[in-house]
Amino acid sequence: MPSAIYKESTTSDEEHLAFKKMHAFSTADGFVEITESLADMIKFIANEPSAGLFYVQQHTRSAVPNLINLTNNIEEKSRQVTLYTADSEDSIVMD
Repeated sequence: MPSAIYKESTTSDEEHLAFKKMHAFSTADGFVEITESLADMIKFIANEPSAGLFYVQQHTRSAVPNLINLTNNIEEKSRQVTLYTADSEDSIVMD
């Protein structure tokens, strides 16, 4: 069977099964399905900020040690520059 014909028949079969399944539901089943889907969607939306905050927290935990190291390095370099500046001023004054 050529692939184009096979795809067409597969799609047709899937549509037929979906159509059959849709009409096999009673009205009550439809309401139950919608209610469950709506409940799942509400849970997902309610938990979405929590997931976002989790990733922010994870990023913070990984980034803060690097920032502390960088801050310490900058403070050390600043002290060195201050000492070198004082030494330079002293050598200029003494000359």
